[in-house]
Amino acid sequence: MGAGDSQPRTNGAVQTVIPPVGMSARPNQSQLLTYEMLDDERDEKAPIEIDQLAKDFGALCGARKFTDITFVVGQQREKFTAHKIVLAARSKVFDAMLFSRFEEARATEIEIPDVTPAAFSILLSAMYKDQVTLSPEVVIDVVYAAKKYQVNSLTAIALRFMQKGLSPDNACSLLEMAPHLLEDEKFAIDFIEKNAIEVFESPGFLNLTSHALSRVIRSDQLGIPELELFQKVLVWAGKECDRRRLDQTKPSIRKVLQNILPYIRFPTMTMEDITSEVAPTELLTNEQLLSIYIWQGAKVDQKPPISFPTQARAAGRGLWRLDASRVSPAIQLSQSNSHAKLLINGHSHVLGSKEMSRGKHCWRVHMERMGGNNWVFVGIVGAHRKDSLKGLSFADTTCYGWSSVNQIYHGGPTRRQEYWRSKFAKVDWNRSGAVVDVLLDCDEWCLRVMNISSRREWKMERIPRRAYLPHFNMYDLNNEIRMETLRPEDYGILRPTAGR
Repeated sequence: MGAGDSQPRTNGAVQTVIPPVGMSARPNQSQLLTYEMLDDERDEKAPIEIDQLAKDFGALCGARKFTDITFVVGQQREKFTAHKIVLAARSKVFDAMLFSRFEEARATEIEIPDVTPAAFSILLSAMYKDQVTLSPEVVIDVVYAAKKYQVNSLTAIALRFMQKGLSPDNACSLLEMAPHLLEDEKFAIDFIEKNAIEVFESPGFLNLTSHALSRVIRSDQLGIPELELFQKVLVWAGKECDRRRLDQTKPSIRKVLQNILPYIRFPTMTMEDITSEVAPTELLTNEQLLSIYIWQGAKVDQKPPISFPTQARAAGRGLWRLDASRVSPAIQLSQSNSHAKLLINGHSHVLGSKEMSRGKHCWRVHMERMGGNNWVFVGIVGAHRKDSLKGLSFADTTCYGWSSVNQIYHGGPTRRQEYWRSKFAKVDWNRSGAVVDVLLDCDEWCLRVMNISSRREWKMERIPRRAYLPHFNMYDLNNEIRMETLRPEDYGILRPTAGR
């Protein structure tokens, strides 16, 4: 491929050019070869792109001309012809195989049953052309083939492809195979930590082995509330009983979780959660439950020893979800309590589950779908009003925030609303697909919102000092929003995230 060529595109695949060692994928002037013209030609130098060598060499791939070895590959026994000298030059394994005292060195046909034909074809392309086309369906097989034959450049490219292609649906399967295939026990862990809620809802999570699950839940960085983690583990335990052909009885579930439960951070749950959600499962003994209650009730400097981890997971300390107990009947929440959809025309509200009275708190609102009026309210409301709100919740005197049609609420729709409306630039996120960040600063007592696309920001000051809850209100049928918590330092920053 020349310096001016564009990289080919393929449907559902990514094409990657593997540069020779020490060179970038596209040559600059210093990476061009020059040669002297003959005396009877003009006395000047002409550059030749080094990529031309790869083109000429690549033309030999798949061609039968001058081939001296045939490979019978995979269970399909598909045949590939090649040139021994090329393979030996690109792979130490092939060099030892084809030019040594090994039996293969005298053979004209070699069987490779443990590599798929698709992966072997890509392996040959890498060795002949320094160019490969990868897709999620073949990348694991390609890594196996590249490592087997020590084609390190292909291994590196495939690993980068896998990192970029991580998703909630494949993260668990890649986590399982990474220690054996990649010799990397941490592969996919970072992704799972940051996308724990979505990963734990995927079918792949239910297929994790007990060993892999224990590796995951030991993490201090899992971004999921502890109670929700416990509930997901219970679902996994039911599937594990089925795999072991055990009845899903409490003793069986306790058996499959014997190496998992010690890493659940029960002391970080609320006493209400322990009583209503954990105790009824009968997975913990009465002595264990009593030790948790005593630990939770003790003063900070008098906490007794306990057999469970007591430190909240670092990534989960600021996490919260939409509160299923404080939502209008006309709003439907997703299983993860991160999506809210309005089922009628008419004002309806939902609150966040976390009270905020100190520090900074940030969350992101995705306007997944807007109705005819394009009306959605985003803001906060006094926590003490959580059980008293009606449909027009934005009219509450402890409510602060903005609607998507340029209405400003600063302590309810009082006369001051007109003042605030004139004080701020027009809100510009009244459309489907808009993304809005909200930052509540309980140190400075101000509220900010930012449209991620336009980078426009609005700020509301002089907010009374009290505990607040995140507050959302929608009006139109099929209005739908998606909420995610952010670190305060990520306010206004759109980072690459997992596919949803």
